[in-house]
Amino acid sequence: MAGKTSKTVTRCEGDLTGRNVYTRVVDRKLVIEIDLDAPGAPSSSGKNIVVASTGGNQAISDVAKDRIGKLGINFYFPPVG
Repeated sequence: MAGKTSKTVTRCEGDLTGRNVYTRVVDRKLVIEIDLDAPGAPSSSGKNIVVASTGGNQAISDVAKDRIGKLGINFYFPPVG
């Protein structure tokens, strides 16, 4: 079918840090991965479709420098139109 895209959900790499949010450290850089094809769910207000969320701030360890950072992400699609 021309013009159609596949809805294959891929397994992201790294530690699961929330719903569909995966993190890992590569060469001292925090890499955040979100699968854009993952099925979303309505937000609590019902106005948006939430694809990924950390569910608040989550601790991310920086073992090399013996410290903890915080990460908070909400990735959503607003309604069209």
